[in-house]
Amino acid sequence: MHVQYNTSIMHLNDMPLDIGYASEKVSVKDANGKEQTLGGQNGKTQLIITLPFVDANYENELREIAKELPKGGEHEVVSSIIVANGEHKPVDIEGFDFYIDEEEEFADYYGVKLS
Repeated sequence: MHVQYNTSIMHLNDMPLDIGYASEKVSVKDANGKEQTLGGQNGKTQLIITLPFVDANYENELREIAKELPKGGEHEVVSSIIVANGEHKPVDIEGFDFYIDEEEEFADYYGVKLS
């Protein structure tokens, strides 16, 4: 699969994990550079959105998604946004955690590495 943004064309190296697959536990960094653990079978529903770039359109879509996510209770959804590197401006959307896949561990395990 190819992804084009402006004049850049990227190629998806692998097939991404699909809905319902057990997620791998990986290390990513938060917006402050602190290492965090994401994924793994923790008994919670996880929504993980990975983006090749973040722009105003994506931010608007993510805000709409956040409005629909269950908050608290027995059907809580843990939601994360992941970008490939620190060149992206951190996105602050209530209901989503923002992470950077600096070591490409997430991209490798989840099949979303772009080149």
